[in-house]
Amino acid sequence: MKCRDESVEPEEDSTWEVALKILNYLAENPKAADTVDGILQWWLLDQTIIEEEERVAQALKCLVERDLLVTVQASDSRRHYQLNAERIEETRRLIREAKNRRA
Repeated sequence: MKCRDESVEPEEDSTWEVALKILNYLAENPKAADTVDGILQWWLLDQTIIEEEERVAQALKCLVERDLLVTVQASDSRRHYQLNAERIEETRRLIREAKNRRA
């Protein structure tokens, strides 16, 4: 494993990004210690969830605004999201287009 080389741009160096996540976790929990499996499951997963929360909220808002998802208020007062069945063909088209761009 090669740790971050100063000549590599940070956004291109995924190993360094993971190293920073580990350091961030340890800075917040200085007495923590774990195995590779534990670090993957607990430290990195927790950080990823926290980092992704805002992006997921924004993505859901976008999909609702585009009428691709509908929201349902549950009895527990939480909002649930589901596919707008009337827009299933558009949803499938968007997925196909995204897959084709990646190919």
